[in-house]
Amino acid sequence: MPAPQDEDATNYELAELLNLLEIACAIYLEKSLSGNSRKLIFEYLDSVLSLLIKNSSLNDRVPRLLQTEKTFIFIKRFLKKKRSTLSVTIPPEWYELQP
Repeated sequence: MPAPQDEDATNYELAELLNLLEIACAIYLEKSLSGNSRKLIFEYLDSVLSLLIKNSSLNDRVPRLLQTEKTFIFIKRFLKKKRSTLSVTIPPEWYELQP
């Protein structure tokens, strides 16, 4: 079992990664990019989010990172909007606060 400080560091790094992906999803959704850069960010987000969502260890950690109902809202919107072309569906635990 990892030491508590290792667990805290892992959660911190995961939160930072998801915050960066949240920004990337927001940039994509507001259409700040066009052409090849837009295609590239779509492929990148699809690939990375797919890897993260398929990782059961991360899926256990993500709900603990939610602070409000708006946490990771742009990731949710990106996946919902692009559902027909994406290779993965986001688990509800990633965006639904638990009581």
